[in-house]
Amino acid sequence: MLIYSHRGYKDKENTMNAFINALNTFDGIEFDVRLTKDYIPVVIHDYNLLRTHNSNKIIHLTEYKDLKKYKLPLLIDVLKLVKDKKKRCLIDIKSKKDTQFII
Repeated sequence: MLIYSHRGYKDKENTMNAFINALNTFDGIEFDVRLTKDYIPVVIHDYNLLRTHNSNKIIHLTEYKDLKKYKLPLLIDVLKLVKDKKKRCLIDIKSKKDTQFII
């Protein structure tokens, strides 16, 4: 049986540190991807930053340059980490109309 971590492990969810911890402990990770206004795929579960960063910025209505300070992982960086650790991942794409673009 494979064991996946949900949004990371032993750190703030959906951060690179949480993913590193998870990949050092489990077989893989599960995470969510959303697109910014300028079509940059970032890793975050919620549609806004309210719960995790105390900001009401809505991901798909905000350009990446305005989200950069919140240190949302880029999809490409998380995928590189998974590959480097020789692990697996499950990706939940939260963007209905742009699913193919993310893939």
